[in-house]
Amino acid sequence: MHVVIDRAQDVGTEQIVNHPTPSVLDVGTLESAINPKAYRELLAAFLTYLSVQVDELNRAAQSRDVVAAQFVAHQIKGTASSFGAGRLDELAERLLRLDVDRGDDLRSVVDEIGQAAARLQGVVHV
Repeated sequence: MHVVIDRAQDVGTEQIVNHPTPSVLDVGTLESAINPKAYRELLAAFLTYLSVQVDELNRAAQSRDVVAAQFVAHQIKGTASSFGAGRLDELAERLLRLDVDRGDDLRSVVDEIGQAAARLQGVVHV
């Protein structure tokens, strides 16, 4: 089940809509620990900064800088796991495990992270 946080246009309120499709965002611990408004604000900041991080990953992949990519992946992993973005968390972990000297899979893992981030940003609206 994934969650879409959506703003109801006609009344100006926010609502959470559950969709029975594969998990993109499993809302859980963080959301229950803080109030819904604070959660939505944090989620919006995460999604905004995720775009910057994906750009940083693409630059690192272009220059084959595995260390720089792993630095960003570490940041993504921590935040993604806090928000229940399991696929993004898994891919960041995969990037963290790449052999620094080889980096053969860097481009493909970065591409997958970019796709997962775009999918997340496409279904979660704050």
